Amino acid sequence: SLLRIQLYRSTQEDVDGMYYALSLQYYQGLKKHTGFGFGQAFVGNTEYQYTVDNGIEPPQTKTFGGINDYVTSVSLRKNIWRKWFFYEVRPSVSFQKQYDYDPNYRIRVFFDIYLGKFN
Repeated sequence: SLLRIQLYRSTQEDVDGMYYALSLQYYQGLKKHTGFGFGQAFVGNTEYQYTVDNGIEPPQTKTFGGINDYVTSVSLRKNIWRKWFFYEVRPSVSFQKQYDYDPNYRIRVFFDIYLGKFN
């Protein structure tokens, strides 16, 4: 099992504000080359700009300083085909300020190739 805590901070010259995030992830192996995970992330910006009303031209935007996205995810990772080839399916739900914190569902699929020595 693995518990991962990530802190993130970034700025860009052409983007206002500073991005920051806290991510907590827990991974547990079920059997050889199979595992599941659970994650929770909090993403924010000191000057987050979001669209208030798309029906007005030009679109109306507001600036918000704080956490603008909460993401909860689960994952299943499994070895397939060869011992060095893995896939991971990660469904998640995101609550973004831009959508009044209404749930936004998504699914991500990853393919990993392990280069190294297996024990």
